[in-house]
Amino acid sequence: MTVSSVNLVSLRSAKNAVIGNPSAKLQLARDRVFVTNLVDCLNYPDACAKTRIEAAHVVASLSYGSDEALLALLRGHAHHALLYALARFTKDDSLVLRAAFARALRALATSAADAVGPSQWGLGPASNIAKHDSRDALDFFFLPESLDTLLPLLVDTASQVSTSIAQLLASAIRIQHHRIAVSEWMPPADRTKAKEKDIKPRRGWEKVAVGPGPARLGGWTVRQLVALMGSRDIKLQEAALGALGALAKENTDVASALTRPTIEREASPLTSILNLTKSRSPDLQLAACLCAVHIVRALPRHQQDEHSTRIVMNTVNRMIASPLSPTEDLGTPHTSTGTSSSHLGNLGQVTLAQRTRACFVLYHLVADDASLCQAAFERGCLAQLVGLVTALPLPPTPPSLVSETESLAPGTGSGQGGHTAGAGVSRVYTPPEDEVKAVEEEEWREPDARALLREAALTTIAALSLFDNDVQRSLTEPNSFPSYHHPSSFPAAAAAAYTSTSTILNSSFSPSPSPPAASTSTSTSGAPSLIPVLRAGLAHPSPGVRFAACQCVRAMSRAIAVLRTNIVDSELGVGVWRRCVKGRATRKSPPAAAEARGDAGGRGFGFGFGFGFGEKEKEEGEGEGEGEGEKDKRVLGAGLAVVCNLVNNFSPLCPVLLEDGLVERLVEIMGYDEPLLRINALWALKNLLYRSELDLKKRVMKEVGWSRVLGFLDDPDIGIREQALNVLSNLTEDEDGVQFVTTEVREDVILNHIANALKSANDDITFQAASLLANLTNDTDAPLQARILSHPQILPALHAALVAATITAASSPPSAAGGAHAHAHAPRVQVRGPLVSCVAQLAAAGAAQVQGAGFEGALRHVCEWAGGGLGGGRGVNGGWDEVAEKARQALGMIERGGAS
Repeated sequence: MTVSSVNLVSLRSAKNAVIGNPSAKLQLARDRVFVTNLVDCLNYPDACAKTRIEAAHVVASLSYGSDEALLALLRGHAHHALLYALARFTKDDSLVLRAAFARALRALATSAADAVGPSQWGLGPASNIAKHDSRDALDFFFLPESLDTLLPLLVDTASQVSTSIAQLLASAIRIQHHRIAVSEWMPPADRTKAKEKDIKPRRGWEKVAVGPGPARLGGWTVRQLVALMGSRDIKLQEAALGALGALAKENTDVASALTRPTIEREASPLTSILNLTKSRSPDLQLAACLCAVHIVRALPRHQQDEHSTRIVMNTVNRMIASPLSPTEDLGTPHTSTGTSSSHLGNLGQVTLAQRTRACFVLYHLVADDASLCQAAFERGCLAQLVGLVTALPLPPTPPSLVSETESLAPGTGSGQGGHTAGAGVSRVYTPPEDEVKAVEEEEWREPDARALLREAALTTIAALSLFDNDVQRSLTEPNSFPSYHHPSSFPAAAAAAYTSTSTILNSSFSPSPSPPAASTSTSTSGAPSLIPVLRAGLAHPSPGVRFAACQCVRAMSRAIAVLRTNIVDSELGVGVWRRCVKGRATRKSPPAAAEARGDAGGRGFGFGFGFGFGEKEKEEGEGEGEGEGEKDKRVLGAGLAVVCNLVNNFSPLCPVLLEDGLVERLVEIMGYDEPLLRINALWALKNLLYRSELDLKKRVMKEVGWSRVLGFLDDPDIGIREQALNVLSNLTEDEDGVQFVTTEVREDVILNHIANALKSANDDITFQAASLLANLTNDTDAPLQARILSHPQILPALHAALVAATITAASSPPSAAGGAHAHAHAPRVQVRGPLVSCVAQLAAAGAAQVQGAGFEGALRHVCEWAGGGLGGGRGVNGGWDEVAEKARQALGMIERGGAS
């Protein structure tokens, strides 16, 4: 659409045209003249208030849903114009005008934060074109001059304005720099007083008065938000809680201040926040839970309150456990009725969006914390999540993504496939070509609200199951969680939808090719397995669902028993590889590939999604050349994390992936621009080489290339350098490997890289360099050890690294009680093992040179710190005593002048 001029009529027409019409929004944003006039209209001196209000509404509408529209507004400096207008408003300006501009600025800031990331709810859309300009806009919002305009609006007499500003803070604060800028901000008058107090001399016995500085209750902004939290306006309360949570996240100072009582209140703000979890509004409950989660997780471990986490778990668990309704497919509210409503308390109406947020709140609570994951598991959170995600109707899956298979009885096949525990042997059935084309051309979609709920539940399941092998095994077994909400507890229409859609996917796993018998009952004797849901998730059109499904498979594959059985039998492992890492290829399974899997009869495992393997694919040109790879690189990264587990030497899938082009694909990913993808590719390569045969090492390095690995040692990214060192360490884990590496690469080149890595301030790089050097010194080749001793940088760098590790260990000895402090210096302490091993081996070959480098003092410190002294003995430090024993051996060889 084209707008010739900007006036009240044209603005109203434009606003109505773009609502719910992405194409009209995009067309309007491409009109540079209109965007320029629109932004100018925000501050026209002669424009009436109604025209300016409509202009602000159009800016807010254009901000959402389109990166190109957002980019047009940012490049038109709409954020500058809105903030300038807000700074010039007076009390005489109408409330509607001020509220409209505050809402428009909130919309613009929220969209800019979503474009930059990280996403607050799920994976979020991938934004490329607007990321740079959005980052600049966010930095502008949190400049001190901008905050001087924004933050005083929190105490505006109009609650609509205060609500919009609090929502802006809740949505736009994503990084620590912005968090600190807002929490430490003070009004100009308070800044002046603070400067005067700093200048005024103070005598030593005078106490410092508690003033309005940033340290009191987390700062001026936090105090105002705590006050707004007591408002009777639910929307304002929710916004204030969101802003407090955004400020407290990973901010120990603010979180600690919110746990302490104040002069005005006997109870701490955290107590008031937890009381709001009992509100009759589900949105307010969720906002209070999320705020409490960010506060608790920002506190040191010894200050975290179990009572707070229990309240949050109970609240979100009730929301997750509320029964589904067929109307929720469209995200409409559903009021729980009947016997199931008695346990919901004050929940009221629960929508799909609220249940989704409940899942994400639980995720933020337990992420990367083993003890909280275990507590949530014991309180039944995992059971409710699995029950929820298995009850959601599965979308129809095209044959191109899940093959139709003809299953045979277990053990009837020949070769390796007949011996797979718990699995039948499958032969891939290729449906008629016209039938496949017809199904593939159908639109395969799921309502966005339900897809986001599926993503939220799977993401939280992955977080809860990351640490415990028993939990990981339970995810693969039906009836593991007796508290599931089965389809029989849902309305009849929902249960029928569950049964019909599940049959589509489960037909691939059926022990018989015959269709399931018709039944009038939808009840089940046990809970369904999560595996069919994950298979469908890997082929889901939503990148967030695919990402979450990969995370679940990654968590499950951490259990060796699950990896060797369920991940193989259910085809999840190859599904992740083919769908999310390599990309789709042919549906044929040639006999040559079956032989590579150990099945001379051409049957094998029946790895699925209708994909074949082996040399025949590549000869026919039907393999990766015509395949469709994963387009979202975030999903590719999650799939690579799964592949890192699948290629370990105990995994049955390792030879299968090798034959299907694993190394070639990893080499391709190593050339990508994204550092995280290159790190994951190197990680998979490292696991593949661990304890591998020499032939495999030669084959892999022939494909990867030595120049590429050595180039990674000079990469500016720390993680890439660490993984490259680890690759070389795994290549040199035995004498044959050492000889192979030193034959292919000049020794001085390797030693130069090791010396530089030993000097690194990063503990992980030092550890990997020490491990690589330990492998080289363990070799019995005397000339190699002599060349290491004579290298001008190795002994000084080794000595400096050992001294640094010893000093760190002495300042923080291991504690039996554990805790965060006990693990604060763990990497630096653990590096002593390979360092001492290097010194001991070098002392055996050249004691005089080691003694001349001054290692005796550092070795004695290692012995004394371990508790056994120089006289030997076994202390209470477990593995550290072995390090001390090595140090004593090294001292003995130095004193004797070499190995005896």
